[in-house]
Amino acid sequence: MRALWIANAVNIVLCPLFIFGWGPVPAFGVLGSGIATTIGRSTGVVYQLWNLFEVGKIVKIRLQHLRPQWDIVVRLLKLSAGSTGQYLIASASWIFMIYILGQISKEVTAGYTIAIRIVIFALLPAWGMSNAAATLVGQNLGAGHPDRAEKSAWRAGFFNMIFLAFIGAICLIGAPFFIRLFTRTGSRSR
Repeated sequence: MRALWIANAVNIVLCPLFIFGWGPVPAFGVLGSGIATTIGRSTGVVYQLWNLFEVGKIVKIRLQHLRPQWDIVVRLLKLSAGSTGQYLIASASWIFMIYILGQISKEVTAGYTIAIRIVIFALLPAWGMSNAAATLVGQNLGAGHPDRAEKSAWRAGFFNMIFLAFIGAICLIGAPFFIRLFTRTGSRSR
């Protein structure tokens, strides 16, 4: 979750910089959004690699750990086929949506991309809570406590609802402020 926070925060900060330009940085337009996304995601990957290979960490990777175990790979592929298909559908819909918006204008595409980044940044803690809930449900079901598993799922759902209601209120109330962060016309229209 931290890596995603860092990646999206860097992307949110760099998008207006590279799209509209500022100081010595030229305005790249829609290309600037791609540059910001690449830098942001690369920053997240570097953070993950730094944590993975940092000296003194519990996880230590050696060369013998990198050899594929094909029986496990085949089992994992069979197990993950459904969720992989679901992810591919989501990715394809994202590409299709960007294609449609790209037919309208560069500004629309840039605005949509920025809005999605803000929404995803706000949703990261909710995804973290849902992953924690899945872990709790799995542990409790594995321990033979379905009642506790159900209670964990309902509790996580309740806290997620509270969190997302709070985030929704911030987005509704703060929409003009957030828009002004990414456009020059937002401040002139008032």
